[in-house]
Amino acid sequence: TFKDMSEFTQEEKNIILFKRTCVLPEGVFYEDDRLQIGLKSEYSQGQGRLMLYIGNITDAQITNFTTLVPTCPFLNIAAAETVSPIIDPKSQGRLLLMVKSTNPFKDSYPAVQISYMFQNRSFTQKLDVPLIFTKFIEPLQLNLQQYLNIWNQIKNLPLEHQESFKSLTPINMQALSNLLSIGLRLQVLPLDPNIHNLVAAGTFFASTGQLVCLIRIETNPSSQMLRATVKTYSGELTVGLMNLLIEYIGGVKK
Repeated sequence: TFKDMSEFTQEEKNIILFKRTCVLPEGVFYEDDRLQIGLKSEYSQGQGRLMLYIGNITDAQITNFTTLVPTCPFLNIAAAETVSPIIDPKSQGRLLLMVKSTNPFKDSYPAVQISYMFQNRSFTQKLDVPLIFTKFIEPLQLNLQQYLNIWNQIKNLPLEHQESFKSLTPINMQALSNLLSIGLRLQVLPLDPNIHNLVAAGTFFASTGQLVCLIRIETNPSSQMLRATVKTYSGELTVGLMNLLIEYIGGVKK
């Protein structure tokens, strides 16, 4: 849930915009006095295509615009289309990034360094790109027996992790389902007869292989409490998924 942002500083707004864009396929994720940067993205089986739109929101020209894409330990990332050196007032430049997942990761983002001239001043900054590991998850359709077979195979830390925490807002099952399906790219499965519970499954794709991820969320709407259980074949993915659930549902960054 994202509140009216008029009372926040620009830095606080950018934190909120970035967090929101991490779980959406498109959106604005950075703004300052000169630039507004958004993206549109699409992912399939461990590969992604991200178009960054770099908008000049001023009445003056931006010149000498350059980008540098640093190497990333968990992704192959490269610029397939670069921004024009000149961005006219109230217009956009475009930067196309191609990415490929190489191994599980959490709590890290790829970055882009931008440099430019504006009104005889030089600016350089490094911006995180809102790409989290769940972008490389594909929904996995399972029947009850298939789900239980995998569920019963994955036991104990670090592959299995359970946490109880309080929801930041009153529990809304549709919103939780949307977070799992749209935000985390999992398949929500109609397998739990309890209407206050959700189960979901997905497959994480990387060049090192494919890893199944399972989630079960049990809720108590009257107390706004949840118990989440995450099981995957990678301790990194298990902790990463749990941290995202706690952050986006409970509002607590772990």
